[in-house]
Amino acid sequence: MPQPASARSAPRLCAQRLIVGIARNLRTLRVGADITQHSAARALNVSYQQIQKYENGRNRITAEKIYTLRKLYDVPYSAFFEDVTEDE
Repeated sequence: MPQPASARSAPRLCAQRLIVGIARNLRTLRVGADITQHSAARALNVSYQQIQKYENGRNRITAEKIYTLRKLYDVPYSAFFEDVTEDE
């Protein structure tokens, strides 16, 4: 028996909330480290527009890129997930 549409969309909504929370932290951490979008883009080998998309939650960021930013921003991995919940 197929699931109702609301049950199917719940995991996507949850994932989107997580993405938005991580995106908010990406920007907060970058600004706190006094790093420009251009500098972050160079470190990740992407355009500054891509950094904007990560920070606005329009594109998902990979674990590899979080690893690079962790070192650039000098923060623990947990900083990217601070105050991020499924219930945002």
